[in-house]
Amino acid sequence: MRKHFAPVLCLAAFFAGTLAARHIVLTSSSRVVGRTLYIEGTTDLPDSAVIEWELRHESLFKRRDIPISRMATEGHTVVRGRRYTVAVDLSAWPEGDVEVWVAFQPTSYGTRQPQFVSRIYGYSGEWLDGENVSIHPAHMRRVEVMNHVSIVH
Repeated sequence: MRKHFAPVLCLAAFFAGTLAARHIVLTSSSRVVGRTLYIEGTTDLPDSAVIEWELRHESLFKRRDIPISRMATEGHTVVRGRRYTVAVDLSAWPEGDVEVWVAFQPTSYGTRQPQFVSRIYGYSGEWLDGENVSIHPAHMRRVEVMNHVSIVH
């Protein structure tokens, strides 16, 4: 009877480890140098994890005389050595406040996480834990941070 109990214990320990909540650290700071916005941050996510970002100008829904492409944009980058960096040209954007949103989402709308990342954190983020974890309307958990910068020409 003892011979069969050990493999069961090993499997239980393995699954308990994979199902345990994973605390995620994700920081973000933004600065404008000249006409370029730099988004930089640190994280404890593994290399190749995808970080999503979005920019929204404060006048996005107020001004009709400026194309949306000069008031909002989005993209992604990947983690390398516990860091990520993005540079965005804002030379065509009007002056004003810009909201900078950064997130780690196990499920994303245009970019997929590497398979090993999804296995660690869950395909819907079900194993995410931490200070900045939120629940998206599509019932997935994600880690998100937000800050603001000002564009002055």
